[in-house]
Amino acid sequence: TSKVTITASGGTPGYTYAYKQDGVAPVAADYVASNVADLNPTTNANWDVYIKDANGCIFPLNVAIDTDDTPGVTAFVSNQCSGSGSSFTITATPSATSLAPLTYGIGGTTGAFQSSPVFSVSAGTYTVWIKDANGCTSPSAAVTVYPQLTASAAVTRELSCSPT
Repeated sequence: TSKVTITASGGTPGYTYAYKQDGVAPVAADYVASNVADLNPTTNANWDVYIKDANGCIFPLNVAIDTDDTPGVTAFVSNQCSGSGSSFTITATPSATSLAPLTYGIGGTTGAFQSSPVFSVSAGTYTVWIKDANGCTSPSAAVTVYPQLTASAAVTRELSCSPT
């Protein structure tokens, strides 16, 4: 949400305020004493604030809330074929429109976030999350780390020099 503070002057003090989505007229019950409101730009980026003075005179005010782009992130396993155990590395790359400073996590939106976009992990499936300066989060596509390929050979018959 965006905190909006309205400063009224003139008229007769004793102002009340109604915060409405763009184009929605207020009713008497919408007016409150607070000149501060949290308005959600994802609901509507354009809001109308109606300021009413003690004489009942109303001044409409348009409020436009700019929104930042949602952060974006891609992730890849940088050592899929050479890692082993818990030494696989997932590297995250933010989108160009992500608002710094950025942090990254692999524990979901409630997990720990770190400033480094690099994670040491074991085999499994992971989703890297990015968090921007506004606290907005976004996930990468799931990244699967496969166990390291190993092989062994077993000789089941030794060479024989006898004719049989």
